Amino acid sequence: MKQYELTLLIPILNDERSLPDTLRRIDEALLSSDLKVEVVFVDDGSTDASFEVLRSYCKWKDYVHIIKLAKNFGLHTALCAGFEHASSPIVATMEGHPEHNVSDIFRLYSLMGSNVDIVFARRFNRRDAWWRFLASRIINSLLKFICGIKVHDINCLLKVWRREAGLLTFADPSYAHFFASLCSMQLIEIDVDFSLSRQARSSFSFGRLFYIAVELLKTAAMLRLQGMPLPSQQRKTKYEIAVIL
Repeated sequence: MKQYELTLLIPILNDERSLPDTLRRIDEALLSSDLKVEVVFVDDGSTDASFEVLRSYCKWKDYVHIIKLAKNFGLHTALCAGFEHASSPIVATMEGHPEHNVSDIFRLYSLMGSNVDIVFARRFNRRDAWWRFLASRIINSLLKFICGIKVHDINCLLKVWRREAGLLTFADPSYAHFFASLCSMQLIEIDVDFSLSRQARSSFSFGRLFYIAVELLKTAAMLRLQGMPLPSQQRKTKYEIAVIL
């Protein structure tokens, strides 16, 4: 069994059109590094030809693996599945249509010291709509004020994790567990150029922002009243796998 130094974990959902460019950029990045890298795609119930594109790509690459979930479970669950199947101690996460240079993962990886649990990317030179900036600013300000999590861009999927940190963070599907997990960890953050970004419709709404704010308040209450670094785990993140390649 091969020993990998880094797993590149990429959740996919109906990314058929952008995958060829993403796969080309992954190949270029891997060629530029001496690290032994495993690539794990988690297809979160795509209804387009994403899985077929990935299957063709991994046909002659023994370091590439695909986990196809039986249906769309959501990003949180897809990441949980990926961390559970990753075989290296360090895991990098990014989107299936990256808006940055894929080789940025190696910069984040280089900062993973023995006392660091997660390295966050902080996006700059973004080309997002004003609504996405506003939603991101609100959520990150609440995190800093209520939970003391001092990062500026928690919504950016580009991160490098100690695998144990990812397993803990996504073990329970609740926001409260997610936020409380981060409160218990050592986090650092670096700037990453996202000038390749494209304007996209925001997935945020006032309802979702209100829900996240309530979850943050619940997290703060649990941390103070229970005096524990994490809330007791109420549920386990569950998913069903259709195919593993």
